Amino acid sequence: MEGHQKPLYGSNRRERQVLALVGQGKSSKEIATVLGISVATVASHRKQLRQKLDLHSTAELVRFAILNSQKTRH
Repeated sequence: MEGHQKPLYGSNRRERQVLALVGQGKSSKEIATVLGISVATVASHRKQLRQKLDLHSTAELVRFAILNSQKTRH
């Protein structure tokens, strides 16, 4: 998988914020607190990101987030 080459332009601002926080090692609960949204909404954003980026696991999403940490900072 060449995760670092997948585009982020299909993602909205909130999804990019969630991705940046995932890359910082934050849990869904921590992300929810930081962004003032529910854990279920964080889960939804993570699922949408995995679909848009064609990633099949949380581990792949975390790897992508880390490799793209400068691009995803909010």
